[in-house]
Amino acid sequence: MSAGAGGSMSAGGNDLSGTLGALGAVKPVMAGWATTNGLETLIYLSSSPLTCAQMMTKGVKWLASLPAGTQVVEIVVRGTALVGTTAVGPLQGEVNYAEGSKSSSNEVVASSGSIMFTKAEAKKVFEGTLMATYPKGSLMGKFHADWCEGGTEY
Repeated sequence: MSAGAGGSMSAGGNDLSGTLGALGAVKPVMAGWATTNGLETLIYLSSSPLTCAQMMTKGVKWLASLPAGTQVVEIVVRGTALVGTTAVGPLQGEVNYAEGSKSSSNEVVASSGSIMFTKAEAKKVFEGTLMATYPKGSLMGKFHADWCEGGTEY
């Protein structure tokens, strides 16, 4: 898919394109962070500025604090992320998205796709490519996220 088939976002090693359903064409990534929830590695790519400190909410979901219209892509892999490819699907990897100002219960889950890590340095940096298909839209491209110690789920 070219940028002409949807939006394109490129910043800090992020170069994603596609359409995220009702949120429309993919917007530029302003922040990319990685953290864990204990059993999973979580990566968040936000189209609005997002600091690691904002993600350290201890039980309070931070997604609702972002402006309406913000696109947040969530990449989830079971256990520790490793260099290699993970399929998107039940009990595998996830590539979800949700809108800022709303609850994470409104997230849209990809029905298929893949996550390929080219760099997976625990507590440092995570990079790779992804492809995801949604009921209304798709997403593909490169991602980069720095570590956020103490960050929580959206």
